[in-house]
Amino acid sequence: MKRQFKIRVSRIETIPATDGDFAQVTFRIHNGSGSFGFPVLVKKNEYDEADITKVARSILHENLAELTSQTEKWKLTEDELAQLSSWKFYQGA
Repeated sequence: MKRQFKIRVSRIETIPATDGDFAQVTFRIHNGSGSFGFPVLVKKNEYDEADITKVARSILHENLAELTSQTEKWKLTEDELAQLSSWKFYQGA
């Protein structure tokens, strides 16, 4: 069963740095039972102010795709999940 996520920009702020200012775009990701923030840094001098959010969305997608790739081996099959669930049942939990 796939969860529906709601993703919104919750905050945009300027982060000063020696090599140029960054825009920190923080996304708030809601999954129904909770939420978390995911900050993304975009170099302000490389993009027009109006495009910062579009660039940040693209970076967010790239980050989540890489995270998915790195955690692929953690995914359990339906049989593995059922087996783990039955262990809890037999333990009386």
